Amino acid sequence: MIFYSTQKRDAYMSHMGDLGYEPAVGEAVAKATENLDLTAKLGGFKFPTLVIDGRYDMNVAPLTAWRLAHAIPGAKLVFFEQSGHLPSYEEPEKYIEVLENFLNGQ
Repeated sequence: MIFYSTQKRDAYMSHMGDLGYEPAVGEAVAKATENLDLTAKLGGFKFPTLVIDGRYDMNVAPLTAWRLAHAIPGAKLVFFEQSGHLPSYEEPEKYIEVLENFLNGQ
């Protein structure tokens, strides 16, 4: 479920063309990263971090976002309650507000 709203999904997809998916590229990326785990590095982050996630995101499940945010010291976690994978598209006003507040140190 990439979208929460079927209307926004349909509007988004109506403007999408051929994304140029190349199976060989996908396979190469999967192979190159299959044993890549940077989790141990997250605790060393020394900069402000914002983790955002749509409540209905099936690409990056909310539990994954929660674990990521809690592995980074001082990270701020914000869930978008009416979004799938694209909160900036499904909840643009809240997205802008969250980003502006984070960038302004609020």
